Amino acid sequence: MKELIDEKAAAALLGLSPATLRAWRCREIGPPYHRVGVGRGRIKYDVADLEKFTKRHVPTLPVSMERIHGTI
Repeated sequence: MKELIDEKAAAALLGLSPATLRAWRCREIGPPYHRVGVGRGRIKYDVADLEKFTKRHVPTLPVSMERIHGTI
């Protein structure tokens, strides 16, 4: 089952600002995201997708697997 978190939490895990994630979505770059709900929906990120994204982009992102898994 997917562990979905909101934009603010995803940005914190990646060491980025929510504005950066919004800009990446507009440019169709960055980690995959999901729209949850009716209409435009709310933006959610799957923790597993964030982990995969960081593995492809480290060391370009200030993130660690410990931060994603909540062990620090």
